[in-house]
Amino acid sequence: MAEREPLNPRLADQRERDRALQAGRSFIVQAPAGSGKTELLTRRFLRLLAGVERPEQVLAITFTRKATQEMRERIVGRLEQAAGKVVPGSAYERAVAAEAEAVLARDRALNWRLISNPGRLQILTIDSLCARLSAGSPQLGRGLAGMSVVEDAAALYGLAANRLLQDLGWVEGEAEASAALVRVLTHLQGDSARFARLLADMLGCRDHWLDQVSDTPGRRNAAMRGVQELELDYLTSRLGQEPLRELIDALTGLAAHAEQPPSETLGEALRECVSEQASVAERVHSLSVVLTRVATREGQPLKARSINRRFFAGTHPQRLVWIGNVRAVLARWAHDPASKAAFARFVACPPRAVSDADQAVLSDLQTLLKFAVAELRVLFAEQGLCDFQHVAELALDALGDADRPGDALLAADLRLSHILVDEFQDTSRMQYQLLERLVAGWQPGDGRSLFLVGDPMQSIYRFRQAEVGLFARAVATGRVGPVAVERLQLGTNFRCSPELVAWINGQFEPIFDRADGPCVTQVGYARFRPARTGPGRVIATPWPESLGDDAEAEAVAERVADRLGAMAEGDIAILARTRAQLAPIATALSRAGIGFEAVEVEHLGDRPVVRDLLAFTRAIVHPADRVAWLALLRAPWCGLDVSQLHAVAGADAQVDILARLQDSAVAARLPDDCRQRVERLAETMVAVSEARGNWPLHRLVEAAWVGCGGPYAVTSQDELQQAGDFFALLATTEAERPDDVLDALQTRLASLYAAARGARVKLMTVHKAKGLEFAVVVLPGLHRTARGRGRPLVRFHSGMGEAGGAPLMAPFPRSDGDESTLYDYLGQLENEQEAAEMRRVLYVACTRAKRELHLFGAVRLPAADTPRQPVPPVGSFMELLWPCFPPLIKGCPGSLRQAASDAEPRLLPQLVLREVPAPVAMPICPGPGEGTMLRIPERDATALGEALHFWLQCLHEYPERRWSADWFRRHCAAVDASLLRAGATEEGLTVLRESLVAMVARALESAELRAMWSPRGKRASWAELPLYRREGVQLRRYVLDRLFVDADGAWVIVDYKTGRSDEASEQAWSRQLQGYAELVAELAPGMTVRTAVQAFRPADGAGRLRGDAERVLTRTRETG
Repeated sequence: MAEREPLNPRLADQRERDRALQAGRSFIVQAPAGSGKTELLTRRFLRLLAGVERPEQVLAITFTRKATQEMRERIVGRLEQAAGKVVPGSAYERAVAAEAEAVLARDRALNWRLISNPGRLQILTIDSLCARLSAGSPQLGRGLAGMSVVEDAAALYGLAANRLLQDLGWVEGEAEASAALVRVLTHLQGDSARFARLLADMLGCRDHWLDQVSDTPGRRNAAMRGVQELELDYLTSRLGQEPLRELIDALTGLAAHAEQPPSETLGEALRECVSEQASVAERVHSLSVVLTRVATREGQPLKARSINRRFFAGTHPQRLVWIGNVRAVLARWAHDPASKAAFARFVACPPRAVSDADQAVLSDLQTLLKFAVAELRVLFAEQGLCDFQHVAELALDALGDADRPGDALLAADLRLSHILVDEFQDTSRMQYQLLERLVAGWQPGDGRSLFLVGDPMQSIYRFRQAEVGLFARAVATGRVGPVAVERLQLGTNFRCSPELVAWINGQFEPIFDRADGPCVTQVGYARFRPARTGPGRVIATPWPESLGDDAEAEAVAERVADRLGAMAEGDIAILARTRAQLAPIATALSRAGIGFEAVEVEHLGDRPVVRDLLAFTRAIVHPADRVAWLALLRAPWCGLDVSQLHAVAGADAQVDILARLQDSAVAARLPDDCRQRVERLAETMVAVSEARGNWPLHRLVEAAWVGCGGPYAVTSQDELQQAGDFFALLATTEAERPDDVLDALQTRLASLYAAARGARVKLMTVHKAKGLEFAVVVLPGLHRTARGRGRPLVRFHSGMGEAGGAPLMAPFPRSDGDESTLYDYLGQLENEQEAAEMRRVLYVACTRAKRELHLFGAVRLPAADTPRQPVPPVGSFMELLWPCFPPLIKGCPGSLRQAASDAEPRLLPQLVLREVPAPVAMPICPGPGEGTMLRIPERDATALGEALHFWLQCLHEYPERRWSADWFRRHCAAVDASLLRAGATEEGLTVLRESLVAMVARALESAELRAMWSPRGKRASWAELPLYRREGVQLRRYVLDRLFVDADGAWVIVDYKTGRSDEASEQAWSRQLQGYAELVAELAPGMTVRTAVQAFRPADGAGRLRGDAERVLTRTRETG
């Protein structure tokens, strides 16, 4: 976060910032993106420390360990600066230094020693706080003792659900629960597997319903009436009492004098609309029936042409007047967005009451949910594991309440004087209850304070049960529990450039001001002002949808390369709604030679080294696992081809493969090099099998991997780190789940991600980017829509931020196609909540940018000869930002259509299996810098050579792209990126680009050179092939620029060289190629091996196969 000057008198919110530092008062602060929230928390924490007797009296609660670490580092850093007598330069820094010096004075007086003992600073995540509170209760602490908290408890939820199904039929005295289970399974058409899955999902969100499992039908109907009142108030306020009255009067007159009387349902509804004795439920239902009669199938008001002579046909003199009134009212609503939205949603209004059938199923489900929670708690005790919700439940029990306080509450009440809460907008109901209980005993004027900071516009964690309505409720009521809180609003942005601030304000104010339904918390937009200067821009890039996702990925890669070349420093973030959207972009960046860091994008279990380690694990745990053994035999350290695999494993699926590996008759069928590798694998696995039971599983897997040469087959430090992550995970899983270690391991691998490596370009989801900032932000795939959530066992609606209110509930509908009106209505409320959160997700994404924001989205173009205009996909980011795109589309419709028509047809990629001979020697893991080719001293010359190697490898690996010299001339950004990545300087970039493009163009246009790098016409073909060789006690890694087997069966090695040559360099080349030839000759006994140098001259890009060098360097080997 950028440094800021809050004491600058130009800041419009300086008064609010000063008030937020008043230690004796409680506040709830709305802090929009980039407004300096963390700095404000840090300063208030310092102010509070200076006024307490013990540092433990001040508690700061965060939601992530990263936020906890950042806040702690800031506070300690300020104290260290003050202790070091660092002279502050600005007025703001002097003010902060004075606050830190006051804390140090208190520190010295009371002997706190905070700098050497920062653990006394009570800055905790909400989960850590719950664990402490639970441990503080003698009774409940014993229940948590010895338990480990798991991040993902899905397997435990599934096991508890399955146990419920198994146990209820056999437990004596539980006839009521067993009968409830039978009725629920009958309701679901006997699909017990579905019930188990749905029940497991319910256990994962039990904080939503745990305190409601004893609700009665009366409370449910009361909750229904509350929702109906909200809906009725919403409808009348949006449509207006007078227009509604006009419509009802007109329809009543038309119906009374129609030639064919209307349906009894409509007639009764019209009477109920004007009846003073009608209940709220009856009025809601009757208005829905009436509005449905004048609505289209899409739920919109009928157009005037639909209200004609056939509309309540009759001959009454007033008929035309009534028709005119109906038309006028509907036209008025159709032209007002708020009225139109209210009309559409009321066509599908809530039912009159919770049906008897739903009440019966809910009662049965509540019985089963109680038993499921009991099963889960027993399972926690058995396994010594629990989830974070269980810890929170124990914490709430330990606190008790104001009337019956628990030991933990009494201890906290004595200890705590001030509480600060970060990211308050992401609080769940259970966490809100926890906070209410912590302050339950506070009294006005006792000197204690509550400080809540957050931004409802950035509440994006509904999938973690975050409720933005709780923030709105605290603001509206002005209190949390007994504590009165004063609202403060920050309005200065220290992150974004003035241009970005203006654009964000202009775009998002109307987005947030859209009318939501009555059961959705309305989050209004809070404008902010820029505090920094400097350039900035927003670029929207539409392209024809027909070009496909690959076109977008290449466009994004080209834009990233362009910005990397233009910026000497600063990170670029590519943010997407889902990880799947980032996969093609990652591929495009790799092809363009752009390094990137993918943050939690690729699953750890998808990495090749982890798949190999998992195969070892499976083979050790289950020696009869045929697939695991085949994977080991195919892995890099063994490398058998298909025919050799068949010779070893045979066709019998029941065969003991380890026994066959030790069979001399089987070994005799293999070539010598293969036999040696198979024997090494067999010896290692036999030793591991004999040690099974004496050593932990993770040690055995590691021993097997090392013994077979696994560490020497990795190609990067990242893979070594991933292997280490696997072993750590296996050790943890073995300790926690010894009985089903494999299943648990594979489940956890599916939820873990490969560690990312540092780079200027970051790929991540919007949710992972929250709290971060980047110089440039790229948002691809704006046209994509989110995938809908599944259908839960029970749908809930708990009101707008009412932490203790009874929820409205509806059970899963019958499996025979019968639809539940209430279930569907609650699904509609859920969709509205999702749509509201989507706006907030987009806001978070756009406000990560400091200088530039790049928007990419596909447009479906109508036919050129039609007057229709393109429209954005419903439910997409592009729909929200659509005002940005039509001007661009209108400005260049011809170019967009031309791009669509010029697009090459999309073909399925050709899958080519290139057989690679397995080396006899084990490879070695390269250290930093190892494996690089001969370097020319000059930095730019080296970069030119490396970039040329990269592009020649691309030509070989991706022939289906139909490369052309023109492509390289048009994609200068990609060329520049490859040079910069290789270490080229900015000063020489233009000359290097010209030379590199000329070299690649020559390689493409020359038939002789094309025959050299192309895989066509070769028996086998490789580019940038790593090979390994044992030299004494060391293992050495080589990389061959080009290796292929020609039509005559000769093995040809080609080495690429750039720059001028002389006699000394040619002698060095000769020795280098001689070593390559000897290495390949060992791999291909009896074959002819030839070597050659492919030289390129940077001046004109000419490339030629040096005849003189070929005569010097060519070696013909006959080995056998």
